[in-house]
Amino acid sequence: MTKTNIRKRAISILLILMVMLTMTPMTASAAETWTTVNTYKELQDAVTAKKEYIKLGRDIDTTNFHYSGSGITIDEWLTFEGQTCTLDLNGKTLTLITKMRNMGTFMRVYSGSNLTIKDSSSTQTGEITCDFDANFSGDNSAYMIHVSESSLTLEGGTFRATSHPYATSCNAIQSIDSNLTIKDRVKLIQPDYFDGGGDSVETGSGYALRAELNKGSTGKIIIDGGEFDGCVKLTGSQAENGSVQINGGTFKKIVQVLYAAEENNSDPAVTVNGGTFEGNVYLQGWPWKTSLYMPYRLNGGTFYGSLNLCQDSNICI
Repeated sequence: MTKTNIRKRAISILLILMVMLTMTPMTASAAETWTTVNTYKELQDAVTAKKEYIKLGRDIDTTNFHYSGSGITIDEWLTFEGQTCTLDLNGKTLTLITKMRNMGTFMRVYSGSNLTIKDSSSTQTGEITCDFDANFSGDNSAYMIHVSESSLTLEGGTFRATSHPYATSCNAIQSIDSNLTIKDRVKLIQPDYFDGGGDSVETGSGYALRAELNKGSTGKIIIDGGEFDGCVKLTGSQAENGSVQINGGTFKKIVQVLYAAEENNSDPAVTVNGGTFEGNVYLQGWPWKTSLYMPYRLNGGTFYGSLNLCQDSNICI
């Protein structure tokens, strides 16, 4: 074998080794970035430090965080601000309790943050449960998770919200002008709802999910699956294929849909491609006498209750 052939073969082997070495550390590095937390204080510290991957190592209960039955205060809620984070429930339960009357939320996702919550456990028993135990406002202003101009992706887990003494004064998830994606292995629960004198799109309090996209918002609400054991209220704005897209999921109670639309704009605000709707579905009144285009596209779905296509005019199917 000539020296030239030996040199070429050696160079080829070196190139192969270099490629293998550059690929191998990437997997190891990603695995090493997880921060496991076993207490609420550790969870707070990890969020404040903007850790990118956080995993629950055990059940965390804040009922006795300061003293017996105290719960947590405003200073101790979790704020994701200008950061990207994946929170793995890992089959564990995070219990969030407060006795503060002015406690508005337990988890805030703000300032362009990207939060993903998942449950990697084989049992799929991961859960976040919250209780506003001194909510005397009665004005529907408390939220387990509040998202504003950011991104929230729910890939797994159960999210359960309760409030006392006004049971309908809290929502499980509240999203405003944000990207919201809900996948199949998710369950949202808010067991109590007040219809405000009729299941209309304009009234009511106490929602499993309340998501709003105002006119001009670039956000998207995409529901690919999940179970919604509580009322749902969605507000979409016009966009290609709709800024609100329901592709799947089981909606066990009423669904209210509103829209922010321009007259005679042919783009839909809401598109329904699938899903099972066990309760009534109420769509905001469409001024069909003056606006040529309907702001909804109903391409699929199974409806067991009434589907009110134009509530103001009482047109139902």
